[in-house]
Amino acid sequence: LPDSANAKLYKDKWILAAEAVRGNLTSRSGLSKGSRQSHLYMGKWSGPWYINEMSYEACFAAGNLLLGGRHFQRDDLVVLGQAILEGCRHVHHASPTGLGPEAFSWSPAPGQRSGTFDVKSDRQRAELEKYGYWVADPQYRLRPEYFESLFYAFRTTGQNRYRDWAWEAFTALEEHCRTEHGYAGVQDVTAEDVAQIDFTDSFWAAESLKYLYLIFDDVKAVTLDDWIFTTAGHLVRRGR
Repeated sequence: LPDSANAKLYKDKWILAAEAVRGNLTSRSGLSKGSRQSHLYMGKWSGPWYINEMSYEACFAAGNLLLGGRHFQRDDLVVLGQAILEGCRHVHHASPTGLGPEAFSWSPAPGQRSGTFDVKSDRQRAELEKYGYWVADPQYRLRPEYFESLFYAFRTTGQNRYRDWAWEAFTALEEHCRTEHGYAGVQDVTAEDVAQIDFTDSFWAAESLKYLYLIFDDVKAVTLDDWIFTTAGHLVRRGR
């Protein structure tokens, strides 16, 4: 809260972390025959090695940057969040099922920092050529991070394309994840014959469905001026 004793300290630390994400973790993918557009992804460091692999969970960073960037009037960080979210959307949209994998890798474009991982199999080589990335873990676990960031993107920018992206993902869920009594993840998002995982994590109902619902609900419902979402998607009313 702006009037709290530690407001400036937390603001400065958040901005420092956000700028470090941009300067140290992100890289753009190189072009491929099937993907003629470069996308921004977020890797990580392990000692001196830049790990050019992004997990599905890391898509939450886009929403964090969008919300914080808008709150602190840092348009450059809003743009960074939008770019990372566009990369997450590409991974969904390019997938044969319309679902994003648990983890994926990319080849950084010329002039970007060199990545540690490179393609090792014919399958990875074919995926890189077709999609501009290759799958490191092909599972889809009904995770909420992409939907969470789409929610923040729509609420902070008002751009309807984020609702469109959410609907794309939801229709893919309906087609591939719905079961007789609920929803299940899938074993391989690139497979033509989709096999489901006989398990549903609790975050599917607690977070994924909540964010999907709120993306299409009236924007006056659960406004970001009045409510704070915890990491697990719980609602906490803001103090005055």
